[in-house]
Amino acid sequence: MKIRGYFLCLISVLVLFFASCTNENNPNLATFTGGVVKQDACLETFLEGVRGNPNYEPTEVLFKKIISDHAMKSIGVQAALDTKIQETDAYAIAIQRDIDTILLNK
Repeated sequence: MKIRGYFLCLISVLVLFFASCTNENNPNLATFTGGVVKQDACLETFLEGVRGNPNYEPTEVLFKKIISDHAMKSIGVQAALDTKIQETDAYAIAIQRDIDTILLNK
C-alpha cells in the first residue's frame, strides 16, 4: 500500500510539473523536421504503463524514452509518406493482411 501511494504521489508530481512548465494546455515536448511530440500523447503512454502494474517505476528516464519513441514513430511515418509507400503493392498487401487479422480476431 505504501508503494502504491508513492507511485500516485510521483505521478501527481510529474503531471503538475509538466503542467506548470508552460501556459499551453498541450506543449511540445520534442520537435523535429515535419512534426512535434505533444505532452498529452506521452503522458497517456506513461500512465498506461502505471495502470494495473504495481512493478512499473515511473522515472524521468522512462518518460524521456517515451518521448523519443513517439518522435521516432512520427519520423518513420513521415519518411514513409514522403516516399509514397502507400502507393506500393507491398503496402497494400500489408494493409490487407492487417485487415484480415482484425476480422479473424473479432
